[in-house]
Amino acid sequence: MDFPQKAMFCFWWGLRNLSSLGQNLETSSYYWENCFTVLISIFGLLLFLYFIGNLQVYMQWEASNELEEIYKRSKKSKQHNTIIMSKRLETSNQYYLTYMDEEDKAATIKRTKLRSIESWISTIGISDQLKQIIISYVTPIMEDQNKHIDTENPFSHLPTTLRRLIKLHLCLPLLRRVPIFENESEKLLYEITCKFLKQVHYNQSSYIVREGEPLDALIFMVKGIAWTYTSNHGNKIECLKTGDLFGRHLVDWVLESPGLSDLPLSTRTLKCHTKVEGFCLMASDLKDMMSQCWWKFSKFRHIAKSDSKQLKHFAASSIQAAWRRQTIHHH
Repeated sequence: MDFPQKAMFCFWWGLRNLSSLGQNLETSSYYWENCFTVLISIFGLLLFLYFIGNLQVYMQWEASNELEEIYKRSKKSKQHNTIIMSKRLETSNQYYLTYMDEEDKAATIKRTKLRSIESWISTIGISDQLKQIIISYVTPIMEDQNKHIDTENPFSHLPTTLRRLIKLHLCLPLLRRVPIFENESEKLLYEITCKFLKQVHYNQSSYIVREGEPLDALIFMVKGIAWTYTSNHGNKIECLKTGDLFGRHLVDWVLESPGLSDLPLSTRTLKCHTKVEGFCLMASDLKDMMSQCWWKFSKFRHIAKSDSKQLKHFAASSIQAAWRRQTIHHH
């Protein structure tokens, strides 16, 4: 028998015994013969376990592929159903708005605007009494189709008296947080609020003040979120929200500086995260306020008789302001 035939016979003999775990082998009592048959059985068992392991891995892989395919199909089906439902809803809304009565249309629009105004009221924290007054005033405006009202910020559409009440309600607690105003009478704070505070609003992601630019306003936030930070990485970013203020050190500058030519530079950047609404006290108005009302501040009463350059400056500014008002009145 030549070598290829012998090799093939040996291969077949080994494969048959490995696949049967050596059960077909009959051995004598010879030691090495028994060791050989034991090895044949062990190798056959290992090959069988290896096959079972690969079979399990393949079945798991197959199952995961099927699950992934099912998930993709269900996701596409959900997206498709969502698109169909949104189109149907849009179509039904258009149909409803097209064929509904004019009175129903007006009532629907009115309810939508009213909800928007109520959301604005709750966000800035106005009292229930003021809320009822605002609603009673804006309701006739919303019913008149020829009149437009900004429902997201109706402050400018309100009458002067009502705007003044809202300013007092929102700004008096904020003014108390400024050191120079914290111990002053409500009468003085009323005067400052009504005469000098101005409403401001900023869009989302807009810059209110940049680091290194002139700081020309003290800002009181009544709605929204803003970030304040500096290029100095040692300082952390701070979040300003409803009830916070920015630019306190502008007051110190007003007390020390005679003119507007040397405005302080902002040491921080103030950037809107959302839409921001608030009130501001401009540097020029702050100057006018101090020149017109300096004697009303308790800060200056104890030095009223002293030779203070600061008081002389305020007194001179007050006289100049009165002279200008008198001149304008005569003309």
